[in-house]
Amino acid sequence: MVVAGTGATFEGGIPEGVLGLGMAVLGLGLEGLLRDQRKMQAVEWQLRAELVDASGRLREAQRRCDEAEAQRTDYEKELRSVREKVEAANRAKTEFLATMSHEIRTPLNGIMPILEILKDSKLDAEQRGLVKTAVASSHHLLRIINDIWTSPRWSPGSSSSRASSSTCVSSSTRSPT
Repeated sequence: MVVAGTGATFEGGIPEGVLGLGMAVLGLGLEGLLRDQRKMQAVEWQLRAELVDASGRLREAQRRCDEAEAQRTDYEKELRSVREKVEAANRAKTEFLATMSHEIRTPLNGIMPILEILKDSKLDAEQRGLVKTAVASSHHLLRIINDIWTSPRWSPGSSSSRASSSTCVSSSTRSPT
């Protein structure tokens, strides 16, 4: 179809110039869209690469965390073991001190009253000096035992056992009437 006076023909009702212009605009639009699509793909690939990298770092952090947890568990087991050994050593020390105290105090419980009786008997000066030295030495030995027994470093833990031990010896040091 030809429009009078313009010389332009229409194909499907659209002038040729407009059709060409429209196609050109459409082409530019498509080029822009393709360019934008390529940019978006590049961004997508960049984001995917960052995601893969972040996932790797996360897995590595989780692995280190798991190792740290396993190490903490091992340390706790070791700490429990050491604590049990220390407690066993303390019990052994307490038992040893109680036995040692008993083994030393028992003979003292027999010696000290006899020395007190002997001290009050008829003795010459030399004998009296020897008995006095023996009494002083036994009291000194008892003080040493008491100091060891009541020392915080060697204390066996229960004050009742200390009290009963020292009561036993102190009551035996009195001379019988």
